[in-house]
Amino acid sequence: MREVIRLKHLLTKPLQYGANETGEQYSIDLPRYVRITDITADGRLRGNNAKSLAMKTAELYLLSNGDILFARSGATAGKTFIYEQKHGSCAFAGYLIRASVNQKKILPRFLYYFTNTSFYDEWRNAIFIQATIQNISAERYNQLLIPLPPLEKQSQIVRVIDWKVSQINKLINAKKKQIGLLQEQEKAYVNFVFTHNRNKQPQCRAKYLFVERNERSEHGHETHLSMSQKYGLVNDDQLDERRMLSESYAGGKICYENDIVLNRLKAHLGVFALAPQKGVISPDYTVLQPLTEKILPKYAEFYLKSDICRHELHVRVRGVVEGFWRLYTDDFNTISMPLPPIVEQMKTVQLLERKRNQTSQLVQILNNEIALLHEYRTRLISDVVTGKMNVQGMAIPIYDIANEDSSESDAEFVFLGEDEKNAFD
Repeated sequence: MREVIRLKHLLTKPLQYGANETGEQYSIDLPRYVRITDITADGRLRGNNAKSLAMKTAELYLLSNGDILFARSGATAGKTFIYEQKHGSCAFAGYLIRASVNQKKILPRFLYYFTNTSFYDEWRNAIFIQATIQNISAERYNQLLIPLPPLEKQSQIVRVIDWKVSQINKLINAKKKQIGLLQEQEKAYVNFVFTHNRNKQPQCRAKYLFVERNERSEHGHETHLSMSQKYGLVNDDQLDERRMLSESYAGGKICYENDIVLNRLKAHLGVFALAPQKGVISPDYTVLQPLTEKILPKYAEFYLKSDICRHELHVRVRGVVEGFWRLYTDDFNTISMPLPPIVEQMKTVQLLERKRNQTSQLVQILNNEIALLHEYRTRLISDVVTGKMNVQGMAIPIYDIANEDSSESDAEFVFLGEDEKNAFD
C-alpha cells in the first residue's frame, strides 16, 4: 500500500532560490545529470577547458549531498537534477529551485526517478497548459502528489532502476559513439577533398569572392531566421526550442537566399550557413553575398565549415576573452580559398553532398534506435517507480554504473552572443 503525499511534506529545506551563501564554487552541466566541475577562486574552471565565468555570490546555492534541483523555466522547465557530492555551491539561481529532502521519508534518488516517469510528465504538461509561459514556481512544485512506498521498498526500486538504466545507457552510448565515428569520417572526407583542391587548384582571397551586405529591416516584418548548430540558418518555427527571441526585429540585418551568414562570435568554430530564403537576422551577424560567377554558394559553405578552414578562421579572430572573439569582415577577406573552375566546384559539391546524405541516413537510423531506447528507459522507470513492475526480491548482479554520455548528435543549440540578447531592444 502506498501513501500519497505532497512534495512540500517531504522536504527538510523548502524549495528556494539562491541566497548570499559561501562555499566552494561549482558549475552545473545542464541539461543532463548534475555534473560538478571545480572552479578556482578567481572564477576559472580547472582543467583543459578552463574559461572565465561570471560568478556572483548572490546567485549561488549552498548544496548538500542528496539535494534536488528543479528547473523552473526555459526549455528544460520541469526537469530535475540530483546533487550527489559532499559539499559545494552552484549558479543558475534564477533558473533552478533547490530543495533538501527528508531522507527519513523519501530517498533522494527515488524522488529523482519519480520525476522521470510518464506520470510526472503528464503533471508537468498540465502545468504548462495552464500557464502562459513555461514556468513552474516553487508553489506549483510543492503541490506535486507522490505515491510513496516504505523506505525499504524505495531502496530496492532505486537499486533495480540504477542497474537497468546503466544497461540501457551502455547501449545508448555505443550508438552515440557510432554516430561520432560516422561524423568524423565525413569530416575527414571533406578535409581530404579540399586538401586535394588546395594542392591542385589556384587560391583566391575571400575579398574577391564575396561582397558584404548590410541592408537593414525597417519594421522587422520579414521572416526571422536563427542560427542553429543542428539545422543551420532556419525559420524560428523549425527550431526544437526557442530562446530569448526578441519581440521586434526592426533594425535587424536582411539576408537573401544563398547568402552566406556567419555569427561573428562563433565563426572560428565554423558557424556559417547558407540563407534558405530572404529573412531578418541578428544585427551582429555578417551577411556575405557570393559572387556566383566565381564561386558557388554551396561550395563556399562547405569550405568555410570545414576543419581545414577552421585554423585560418581561428588565427584571424580578435578579442581578449575566449567566447567574445570576433571575426571581422576585413580579417575574413584575407582568407585564401581553393578556387577551381565552376564546373569543378559543382562536382565537388555533388561529391560532398552524396557523402553527407549517406552519413545523415546512417545517423538517422542510429538516432531512431536511441529514441526507442530513451522511450524504453522512461517506460521502465515509470513501471518500476509506480509499482506496475514488481521488483521486490529481485536479485541485482554486480555491474558497472553507466550514465548517458553527453552528445551534440541530438542536441540543439541556438547561438546568441552576449551582445545579441538585447540587440533589438
